[in-house]
Formats: sequence, structure tokens, C-alpha cells
Amino acid sequence: KTWFEENTITGNLGECTLSLMDDIEKVLEEAGRILKDDGYFIISDIYAKNTDFLNEFKNLSLNSCLKNPFDLNELKKLLDKKGFIIEFEQHYDNLIIQALADIIFNGGTTDKLCIDENFKKLLVKSKLRYFLAIARKEKRIL
Repeated sequence: KTWFEENTITGNLGECTLSLMDDIEKVLEEAGRILKDDGYFIISDIYAKNTDFLNEFKNLSLNSCLKNPFDLNELKKLLDKKGFIIEFEQHYDNLIIQALADIIFNGGTTDKLCIDENFKKLLVKSKLRYFLAIARKEKRIL
């Protein structure tokens, strides 16, 4: 729980943070608690396009958003359950590819991004993607 009063925040930005949280449902509950009616929760994060391998990420000793990509469809259901309406959604899958290309073509290496070959294979087979969503908290009916 945050120190913000209930219904006091107009907007909340979560940039690659949901994938770091252990309990996304609690995070969304807290976002709903502190946001004013019609307040916005802006989310940009990674997700796995191929969700068959999500459990394999849980065992990684990694402290970044790559450790806990999520199922985007499940996140959308959870947002709806917690009283949010997604008003805008856009995918930026090409940015992940471009970032890796920039690292490689500018003389860098991906070795520091990936723990080992198994992790690299997991990244490829899970097809990590990046998205932006703007969700609005629905007005409460009293």
C-alpha cells in the first residue's frame, strides 16, 4: 500500500514496473484505490507473445523486467476486473529488435543482457514484446 490518499491521483505511470511486481493484482488494486474516477493508469512493459514458457522465467536469478513477462490477455482481463477500461493500446515490438541491433552494430554485445545460452533461447521462444496501454479508471456508481 502506498502513502497516497484514496482517489487523489489523476494519473499513474508504470514504465516496465508491472513485470517486476510479485502480485500484479495487488498493484492494480492500489492503482485503483489512489486514482480519481476517470484517472489514468499508463502502462508500458514487456509481455510474452508465446505464453507457454512463462513459468520458466520464474526460476531466473535476474532483477529486471525480463524476469517476469506476462500474458497480455490475462493483464487485460485483470484490468477489466479491477475497474479499468483500456482506451489506447499500441505495440512497439520493433523497438526491442532495434535496441538489440543498435547494441550489436555499435560494437556492443548482448552477453551482458543474457545470463546464458538457455536464457537466450527462452527469450527467443517466448517471443518477448513491448506495449503501451492507457487505462482509465471507471467512475464509481454510488
